[in-house]
Amino acid sequence: MKYDVNDESQVWLESWGIKPASLEKRKEIFDEWFLHVPALLPLTGSRYIVSDENLKWKPVISMGSSDIIVMGWDLRTYVLNELRNYLDIHIDVFDEEDQRFYPEVIDEVQQIFEENFKYDETKDIPYLKERILYWSCG
Repeated sequence: MKYDVNDESQVWLESWGIKPASLEKRKEIFDEWFLHVPALLPLTGSRYIVSDENLKWKPVISMGSSDIIVMGWDLRTYVLNELRNYLDIHIDVFDEEDQRFYPEVIDEVQQIFEENFKYDETKDIPYLKERILYWSCG
C-alpha cells in the first residue's frame, strides 16, 4: 500500500489532506495513517480477516496494494464466495444472447449473499473504508 504514495501513483486519500510535493512527507503521512489501520490476519494469498474487537462484523477482504474488496462481512460468506465454483451450490443457466451456460448460485446461497452484502451502518472498516470507496467509486 505504501508504494501507492510514490510520484507515479495518483492514490491520495481525502482524509490525508493536501498532497505534499515531497515524497518523504507523503510517506510520513501514510505511515501515521497506517498505524491506525486494524490488524489484518492473513488467510490465503491476498485475503485477510480484519481483526478489530470494536467491530460488529469481521470482514474478509482481498487486498492487492491499494485495491481492496470486501469478499464477505463474515467468514461463512467469504468461504461461500471464494469456493462457489468448487462447492455444489450453483446451477448452470443458459444465456440465450451468448448461447452458453453460466453458473448461478442457488437461491439459498444468493439469499445469504444478499443479506450479508446489504447495507448496514455497522458494516465499517475504519481507515480502510476510504480506500475501498476510493477504488470502487473512481
